[in-house]
Amino acid sequence: MGFWSWFPHNFADLLGYIGIIAGLIFNGLSIQSQTKERRISNMLMMVQNHREIWSDYYSQPDLWRVLDKNADVSAKPVTKPEEAFVTTVIQHIYGVFQSIKAGLTIRPDKMCCDICNLISMPVVNVIWNRVKHFQDEDFISFVQSCSHVRTS
Repeated sequence: MGFWSWFPHNFADLLGYIGIIAGLIFNGLSIQSQTKERRISNMLMMVQNHREIWSDYYSQPDLWRVLDKNADVSAKPVTKPEEAFVTTVIQHIYGVFQSIKAGLTIRPDKMCCDICNLISMPVVNVIWNRVKHFQDEDFISFVQSCSHVRTS
């Protein structure tokens, strides 16, 4: 029994199988595309949240000491607004970290450099050392690993 004798009797089945396989391939490609779009959308949402947080910083001069690498926290202790702001930044970084860990977003380039630069600021460092005990171990390890990255 050759192909030509088999083909007319099984043409409908063969066409059905081809349709099922094509449908599965199409669904797989569609899911892959939607996942990529969702990851980019999540990244854009993180950028928007980042912009909002730092807009608060720039609009409130009483927070400017947060990024002063020469701030003397022993002469002038951390203020409540500074602590609230830095805690918000840490929560934002935690959210980004969890999103990356879950594969929900794209990891920003130079993220560790940014974190290293931020944690090296005296005001931020004091607050980080106060609040890190309330963070999960994975996040603490991540931030500490970033603190060894050179900023350039």
